[in-house]
Amino acid sequence: MTSLRSSAGLAWLFTALATVLAAATRLTNLGRVPDLIFDEVYYVKDAWSLAQLGYEGTWGDTFPAGLDPSASFVVHPPVGKWLISLGMQWLGPENPVGWRLVPALMGVLGVFFLCRWAWLLFRSPAVVGLAGLFLATDGMHLVLSRTALLDGILTTFVLGALWALTHDQLGPATGWRRPWLVVTGLFLGLAVGTKWSGLYVAAALGLFVVARELVLGRRTRAVWPDGVAAFGSMIGTAALVYLVSWTSWFTHPAAWGHAGGNALGDWWRYQRQVFNFHAGLATPHPYQSHPAGWLLQLRPTSFWYQAGDQTILALGNPLLWWFGVAALLTFAVAALWRRTWPYALVLVGWASAYLPWFLYPDRTVFTFYTVVLSPFVALMSAWALAELGRRVSRVLAGVLVVAILASAWFFWPIWTGATLGPGGFMARMWLRSWI
Repeated sequence: MTSLRSSAGLAWLFTALATVLAAATRLTNLGRVPDLIFDEVYYVKDAWSLAQLGYEGTWGDTFPAGLDPSASFVVHPPVGKWLISLGMQWLGPENPVGWRLVPALMGVLGVFFLCRWAWLLFRSPAVVGLAGLFLATDGMHLVLSRTALLDGILTTFVLGALWALTHDQLGPATGWRRPWLVVTGLFLGLAVGTKWSGLYVAAALGLFVVARELVLGRRTRAVWPDGVAAFGSMIGTAALVYLVSWTSWFTHPAAWGHAGGNALGDWWRYQRQVFNFHAGLATPHPYQSHPAGWLLQLRPTSFWYQAGDQTILALGNPLLWWFGVAALLTFAVAALWRRTWPYALVLVGWASAYLPWFLYPDRTVFTFYTVVLSPFVALMSAWALAELGRRVSRVLAGVLVVAILASAWFFWPIWTGATLGPGGFMARMWLRSWI
């Protein structure tokens, strides 16, 4: 018991250190690039429109003066954009720090959630510390935390759901009084309310809970009532949160999709329009990439480029992600060998965030969507290195950790828009497909 308490205290220390590091890397020079970069052009404008009109209006050529109250068709739910608007309302729409402040804070919170989730899963301070350190310094998570896009926010809500669900699974095996399932549903509802790709995670976690109830029900003989209660409290909460997140749309008849009839019917038709848009999106883009290359970061996304000496490239730490593929395979073998639910939950979460993208091979998709995978890469890599150090060689594990962190330091300038010296950009283009 004393040893467990000591380990728990050490895990909290590592959590605090990783969270502070995440804050330093995400909040420093947040306004270095004063322009709207990449898809900030859409989300920052939509966020400010929500704050001003209560719905997404139409934009002219200027920001923030070019807002027209006529409704615009938008294809992402409002939660993430409302969050982005908070910083803008505080610091003003002209201030780039205002655009990016809340996404950055959400990125910091994501590192915290990962550390606490890692502790619940493995009770290992080493895994907690390494996972937090890797995520705090990973380029993909860093770039998406420092820009006003939705995917970084989505990632934090997914992590919150996994953290809460793990709390539930560690609690009493009864289906009727499980508040952590409600918390899980809250996070899932916010995830789907930020971006629809959260639906896959919600569905997978719902099936995971039912599967766990089937396993436990063989002992308690309460498969049906406990399974229904568990699924309903989690997914029902998620559905309710998602519906409530559209409150501003329901209360503003000038918003896109209102036809003057039944508001709920109009809203449902709007959802169908959004689905049809996403299903048929196949506009060629120079930085689009096939999901098959995502785990190796074969085609990163350029967010911003200027004069050859400044860039922001959404590229995961190469050594971390390449090692992460080996860690994933090792973790999957360990999951089959040990057959315990924490390993299964990690793999279910990873699969639900990645594999559904293969369902739409003709869609225009980008490697930066892997920001939702970055916590899993950090976690499984941390687990693999901790196992390597315990079973094989601490020296070898330590060398790999140093190499991964050195890689993060080397690529830091192209993740943050820092000025590069002569030849600095090309020195970091290890693969031709990165250019």
